[in-house]
Amino acid sequence: KNIQIRIISRYLYIIFLAKYSEFFRFNKKVVNATLLLIKLQMREVFTMFPNLFQPLTINHCQIPNRLAVMAMVTNYCSDDGMATEQYINYHEEKAKGGWGLIVTEDYAVNTWGKNSHVPGLWMDEQIESHKKLTDVIHRYPSKIFAQLYNAGRQSYSEENDGAQPPAPSAIECPWKR
Repeated sequence: KNIQIRIISRYLYIIFLAKYSEFFRFNKKVVNATLLLIKLQMREVFTMFPNLFQPLTINHCQIPNRLAVMAMVTNYCSDDGMATEQYINYHEEKAKGGWGLIVTEDYAVNTWGKNSHVPGLWMDEQIESHKKLTDVIHRYPSKIFAQLYNAGRQSYSEENDGAQPPAPSAIECPWKR
């Protein structure tokens, strides 16, 4: 099954490159030949995963297909956690691409457990910018879920007004050493 997942990933990657890469813009024959080869491989994938493009209901939320894109940190939000146009456009491209479920990067739930330029929901003033994000995504069939978090020991006291963020352990984060 990993082979089929790699084929799907390769197919989506080629489509992405064809849209954004200058190399592929000038080499349409390469793109078309590659896509044809992958489409032939996709027939097997659709046989193996017949429900891939079928709707799925999670609780009361109907997701149009079973393609999900998980959280990837972009740092496209303002330092005060507001959604920027760049952040909204980034997620809109995923919705345009047909992903059934988009899971955002980490949404900080307080100021003392965050890193720079991550989205936030710790004050009422942030709601409107993130509502704009969901409104844009809901122009498409896609659904969007927010991943809530507290960075804990991964955050820096200097970025959090000197406050020591709560964490499950007093042991320093290894990548901050």
